[in-house]
Amino acid sequence: MPFNDRQSLDQLFEDFEHPNPNINKRAFSKIADFWPEEAMPRLLAGLSQDDISIRRKSVKALGAYGKTVLSKIVEVFHTGNERTLRTSCLKVFLQVASNMDGDSFSADAMEVIRIAMADDHPELVLTVVSVLRQLGNQGIPLLIEAIHDKNILRASAAISALGEMENPMAKKYLQQCLGEDSLEGFLKENILQALDSPTKKSYF
Repeated sequence: MPFNDRQSLDQLFEDFEHPNPNINKRAFSKIADFWPEEAMPRLLAGLSQDDISIRRKSVKALGAYGKTVLSKIVEVFHTGNERTLRTSCLKVFLQVASNMDGDSFSADAMEVIRIAMADDHPELVLTVVSVLRQLGNQGIPLLIEAIHDKNILRASAAISALGEMENPMAKKYLQQCLGEDSLEGFLKENILQALDSPTKKSYF
């Protein structure tokens, strides 16, 4: 971007709060390009706001930082036990993962995902499974584990995620699950539906 596009941080946050999503998107990009360190505290604070619009915009703005934001999100996740905040952290992970082109998450970020996989809150379950789907090969082992989880939502979401992947290993494992006597019949029905459905991309 030309230097004359470098608006002040206050101006960019005015655009950040604007109702027009196109103006928001430009603001997110410029914040990440020109004011990454200065904007970070305010964006991180937005992850736990009661206003869902501010939370969503904060997630998208932090996602524009790419992988460089992951270590900060890991820190926020560990220091805050509030579920809304933790779900927002996972949604930042999802934004980053959806733009990584097959790249992988760090060990610290994967540890956050493992912790989140133990939480039974529905929104968090669906978000973390979506992150694993976007991670491709790196996410498959945890999705496979989730199929046998006692949480039915997590198991069903994992089946759907594996079925949507353009990955022969994911499809092969789903086929193997059909022969497992220990797997509930309705989960096997979900597997059959996942295998029959055309592969598609779905973002949370």
